[in-house]
Amino acid sequence: MNYILQNVVGHPVKTGKLTEGRNVIDMSAISAGIYRIQIEGKDGFINKKVIIIK
Repeated sequence: MNYILQNVVGHPVKTGKLTEGRNVIDMSAISAGIYRIQIEGKDGFINKKVIIIK
């Protein structure tokens, strides 16, 4: 499974791969703000809003 973290304009900020089960994505270098994460799985895509507060 792959993921893309995008800013509000839709530009990719971070991408990577996920494995089955529980995963942790390090966002310590990402600025505070509102983002969208898109996860591509075997059954399609999942889109969620992510809010980073620092």
